Amino acid sequence: MSAQEVPLVSIAIPTFNRSSLVRRAIDSVLTQTYPNIQVIVVDDGSSDDTVDRLAPYVERHHVTVIRHSRNRGTMAAKNTGIDAMRGAFGGILDSDDELLPNAVERLMHVFDVYGGGVGLVFGNCVDPSTGTWTGLGLHESCEVTFADVVTGRVSGEFWGLWRQAVLGPRRFDPELPGGSESLVWHELYRHSRAFYVHEVVRRYSRGGADSVSRANLDPVRLARTRAMYERYLEQFGDDMRRLAPEAYVKQRQLIALWHLLAGERRAGIRQLWLARRAGGALRQHLLGAAMACLPAPVLRRAFLWRYERNLNRTR
Repeated sequence: MSAQEVPLVSIAIPTFNRSSLVRRAIDSVLTQTYPNIQVIVVDDGSSDDTVDRLAPYVERHHVTVIRHSRNRGTMAAKNTGIDAMRGAFGGILDSDDELLPNAVERLMHVFDVYGGGVGLVFGNCVDPSTGTWTGLGLHESCEVTFADVVTGRVSGEFWGLWRQAVLGPRRFDPELPGGSESLVWHELYRHSRAFYVHEVVRRYSRGGADSVSRANLDPVRLARTRAMYERYLEQFGDDMRRLAPEAYVKQRQLIALWHLLAGERRAGIRQLWLARRAGGALRQHLLGAAMACLPAPVLRRAFLWRYERNLNRTR
């Protein structure tokens, strides 16, 4: 099938100081079996040789490269990529990941089968270092509902494409950290149909020496991360209380955790009290009480120890 016979799919690849990896991500898009793809690379103010590494792609493959004059952060880079998309369908690929050759073709087939009411189609990912599938809660191809994601029945790392008409003007908040994309994706689940393809479509890097998602407990990062959880509660809290009270309690406790990590004991205890009022299992609240009893420096050390432990398990 020729490029003229299928819809244009735009894929944005935001990158920052990953010149040794970004070419692999680009190549994985350029070699897709789907014939009509626009590739957009957003260089978020890299200080390495990313510009030189990208030049051949602009000349030979007509890859669009947009460069930020300074590093503006992951969310801003993704927004820049979305704004440059010309296709009726879009996707974002991290610059240290790569797509399997038939990923786009496989997902676009589902859009074609189910029609205009579908806003999101996604497949699973694999950690190449362990062979583990990173998307959890789904065991066969199926429709996925807003209730599935807001209650946490579906979690982990997937990769998908969205219909631009459904995404509309929604964008990521550049003031929030990585991970806040769910504020947008869960709105798509709320307002359109979504389908899951039970296949691996992306090789997903969980983290490494150049990871931009490693734990950082400076005051700005603490405040931004807490704001992410607070925003999610504002948007979806009523749905969580109705559909999954325990998930609502957990969200309150996460907000409490980030207050306590910042030394904001009074605000943290208030969130734990609100969580207790919402119900939930006794074990959940005992863990919250234990957090509140620890001095902030001790809690931070315990948090970082657990973070590094979990990270090492996935390598």
